[in-house]
Amino acid sequence: MNETGYLQLHLAKGIGPATMRQVLTRLTQTGTSLDEFLCLSAGEQVARFGLARQQAQALQAARAEMEKTHIELQQCGVKLLACTAPEYPTRLQKRLGDHSPPLLYTWGNLDLLHKKAVGFCGARDVSEQGLAVAEDCAEQIVDWDWIVVSGGARGVDTTVHRTALAAGGGTIIVLPEGILRYRLRSDLRLLITQENALLISEFPPYMSWSVDSAMQRNRTVCGLSDALIVIEAGTSGGTFEAGKLALRLKMPLFVADYAEPAASAAGNAYFLARGACALRRSAATGRANLEPLRRVIEAPSETTLSAVQERLF
Repeated sequence: MNETGYLQLHLAKGIGPATMRQVLTRLTQTGTSLDEFLCLSAGEQVARFGLARQQAQALQAARAEMEKTHIELQQCGVKLLACTAPEYPTRLQKRLGDHSPPLLYTWGNLDLLHKKAVGFCGARDVSEQGLAVAEDCAEQIVDWDWIVVSGGARGVDTTVHRTALAAGGGTIIVLPEGILRYRLRSDLRLLITQENALLISEFPPYMSWSVDSAMQRNRTVCGLSDALIVIEAGTSGGTFEAGKLALRLKMPLFVADYAEPAASAAGNAYFLARGACALRRSAATGRANLEPLRRVIEAPSETTLSAVQERLF
């Protein structure tokens, strides 16, 4: 893959994911290589590939930044995956289609992309009850040799990443900012290796965190996961939007159903009333009952969400 070419395209100001996909599709249709496209004049890029004049000029101007950034990415061991590359996650492409990120920056073990994976979303200011449920669920998923996927934020995200790593499992951290700007939280830094983790960012390498990028990151968490667990959702915000996206995507959505929900779990009832599967405690084990989730993922064509409702926490 021509990493420098994709990087130049991604760094050009005014060229977003939709335009980038449009260009890549047009290259395939015309049998034009990315190198050939980048060597065209701005006028030819406008006339033949539909770029706006300002976008074509920005693409030319991005070359110097691309060269410097590519060296920094290589020094940090970051690998780029374009949506046209064979290593690009099939699950992500299938789940999100044309809304999947056209370019991913990755660090760590790409083999984790091929394992069954469960995504987690939850409040940053999660309750003690929610933390206990998140830890329990992550431990069980690791016991099945599956992967925990979440967004690296404090609260639920960091809890499930840390629990998976401490239990000897693997985790995928989907970043809400550029991979060269991201800094691991201290409680993950001593646990993480290039074998047990994969960091993924869909944003230009030095892009700062924003609310929009955090929302977009949650879409990718869903896309990389076979099912999504919501531990605690408010009635607005990132976790709430991620749960609504999971419903729209018709992906398996499991939501903790508490006898006495904390204020930070006020939004859980919204999803339970709209078809999410209630995640409840097993009377037999006293732990979160993830067997319904396991059945849905292992035999999705044979099991429906409506058939897996179980007991209350």
